[in-house]
Amino acid sequence: MTLKHPKRLVSYFAVGSIAAVAGLLVMDLFREYATGLSGLKRQLETEAELTVQQTEMSLRTVDLFLNEIAEEVASAGIESLAESPEYWHSLREALAYAPQIASVALIDSAGRARLSSTRQIGDEIIDLSNREYFEAHRQGTAYLINPPVISASTARRVVPVSTRIVSGQGEFLGVVAAGLDLGYFADFFRQMPENLDRRIAMFLPDGTLLSLHSEGADDANVNTADRIKEQLFRRGADTFVGPSPLDGRKSVVAVLPSDRYPLWVSVKVDHDAFLSRFYFTAWLHFLTFVLVGTILAFAASVLVRSIRKAQEDQEAKLGLLRSQRRSDQLSRTVIRHLPKGRAAVLDRELRYLFADGSEFELHESLSPAAVKGKTVDEIFPDWAAGKLKALALDALAGNESQKELAYGDRTYEVTAVPLEDEDGGVEQILLLTQDITDFKAIMSELESRNRELREISLTDPLLGIANRRAFDQDLTREWRRARRKQAQLALLMVDVDHFKIYNDEYGHAEGDQCLQEVASALESVVKRPGDMVARYGGEEFVVLLPDTDLAGAASVAERIHAQLAQRNLIFPKSPTAPCVTVSIGVSTILPAGDQQSKELIEHTDEALYAAKEEGRNRTAVYSDTATEALAGE
Repeated sequence: MTLKHPKRLVSYFAVGSIAAVAGLLVMDLFREYATGLSGLKRQLETEAELTVQQTEMSLRTVDLFLNEIAEEVASAGIESLAESPEYWHSLREALAYAPQIASVALIDSAGRARLSSTRQIGDEIIDLSNREYFEAHRQGTAYLINPPVISASTARRVVPVSTRIVSGQGEFLGVVAAGLDLGYFADFFRQMPENLDRRIAMFLPDGTLLSLHSEGADDANVNTADRIKEQLFRRGADTFVGPSPLDGRKSVVAVLPSDRYPLWVSVKVDHDAFLSRFYFTAWLHFLTFVLVGTILAFAASVLVRSIRKAQEDQEAKLGLLRSQRRSDQLSRTVIRHLPKGRAAVLDRELRYLFADGSEFELHESLSPAAVKGKTVDEIFPDWAAGKLKALALDALAGNESQKELAYGDRTYEVTAVPLEDEDGGVEQILLLTQDITDFKAIMSELESRNRELREISLTDPLLGIANRRAFDQDLTREWRRARRKQAQLALLMVDVDHFKIYNDEYGHAEGDQCLQEVASALESVVKRPGDMVARYGGEEFVVLLPDTDLAGAASVAERIHAQLAQRNLIFPKSPTAPCVTVSIGVSTILPAGDQQSKELIEHTDEALYAAKEEGRNRTAVYSDTATEALAGE
């Protein structure tokens, strides 16, 4: 057949080769599609997880505010807080450090709004008893995330988050609600990578849409809550290609619930938008197919004239074509997995045989043309070459290795992979370099935000010292330690004498400065690493002294009186002295048995009351038989 029908043989060969090339190109295109889809799914999952983490951090901040206000209501009473201008100002100052909270409102047990962070209510009656969330809390619900509304006070779209307030005896005292500003999340969403148009949405388990951020999408097609709820229950947490829960269009979707709160997040990209990135590759494959087909047709015409010569030429061309195709396929596959990096092949002398990648276009000395044929030592400075050589030598020994390297103002993750030949030996290595600068910056930013949230939750924003929450945590920890070590624990309660008169006379700004001076005086006296100064409430402070007996605690109190006298904060209208003074209650305890830390607080409070009854500007020491008052100095 080979000798009798050369034209038929050539025709069969040409058609078969063209079909084979077409099949390989189609398979390569489908592999590229699968790889791109897998990468997009991982990207959407990461963005969904970041969105959930950001939302949980914001809600934790709201929870801290709501719980702290609920504790203050349970302790001081809703009337006291609602009628206190100082508390209203302190609430607004605290909100300045939490941009995700648009407003906070305090509602009494009858459903009347008594306090709002956006304006002073005064005697105005605002009845909120008919609100669904208020009725739910009155019936016993402890915590709610409500559907979004337009805030009447700020005109911003917010998600109301509310907490039930109960007394120590379990009596319903009212509700504290905060408005979570959805504009804050829109700003966060805009920081996401925008290489493809995406929709990022948050919604409640019942399908209620909380927030939607779109890039180039038609928001008019968003589905109803029932459709979203049906999609959630059918799929649950998943990353899939199919109808989107939002608009029913075929999309690549990542859906993820929050582990801490009753809400879901979805991030989706239209499937058509994802496919558009492969149009250029498809055209490139088509042109390759046309080129190869033309070459094969030309080769077929040559084979008709000389079978033997054509066969030899064809085998050489096919061999070259297969080799080139494998090299091209390898480079394309590697570079597709390194969207911000490069790939290189080195021989045993660490000489560059191949290099490609767009990440290094700005570095002319590292371009593929500049590095090919050169060794690592000829390209990089000694410090960088040494690190690369260590990785490369490890790979030449048959071990895959990885390391982070800094070069210029960027950080790269470098992986060295051994390339085995047919005999199992390693004559070449594959060097993969990925730019991880932006990723490390994002991780650093997240860690910084977490630190800021922890500091906000445990620090008084006006005085810069520990707040009531931090004191409660420290007291619990020190109480357990004292019980374990059988060591004494001392507590001082410090109250600024006649502070209301001072505020009325000089104004709140001077009153704040006075409290700052008192806090500074306390910190200047308390110097041991384990001691703690905290704001207990209003003009009242506490000083916690571990491993301290009664005499030591009384000595600290005397030094506080002396420090304030030395600062001589003028206060002519004080009924006690011409300068600012304090009354101090002192108590110590040796924790034992089933005693609770509140016993130490109660004893110290009794001593403080005795100091005030004895004329103020003095220290009173609690004992089991009597409370002794000592004049301040």
